[in-house]
Amino acid sequence: MIFLAALIATVYCSYTDIFYRRVPNLVVGVLLLLSCVEVLLYPARFSDIGYGLVFGLLIGFAFYVLKVWGAGDAKLFIAVSAIVGIFSFFKFFYFTLLAGGLLALGYILAHASQRRKGHASILSHWLGAVKRDIPYGVAISAGMVALKIFS
Repeated sequence: MIFLAALIATVYCSYTDIFYRRVPNLVVGVLLLLSCVEVLLYPARFSDIGYGLVFGLLIGFAFYVLKVWGAGDAKLFIAVSAIVGIFSFFKFFYFTLLAGGLLALGYILAHASQRRKGHASILSHWLGAVKRDIPYGVAISAGMVALKIFS
């Protein structure tokens, strides 16, 4: 139930990331609160969630400092890492990177078609070619969905 609520929250973050290029802090806070509720309901998951949070912090902060992600994407990744925990973290990270790579490939293709045609297509707008950045919150959400599907 908590994972489903977290999934809905990340899909909402994808929506806001695509259309407004923002990841709401309130939603990130709700995700962190959900991980705390998970610990209260299942105390045995304390170290799982704690280590997931630590790994999420390390990678999220590193990707933010290296300017791979924006601050909102890093915060979303950290919060989702706490939800999935350390035991599923590496699968989640793999799926997120895979989705991000596919998103970046779509960005490159959309940007190339935009340059050839001389105008922006709907696909290029969706993938961020108009604003020159990639809504990586979508890849983080896709990583969480893939984790649920393939686990």
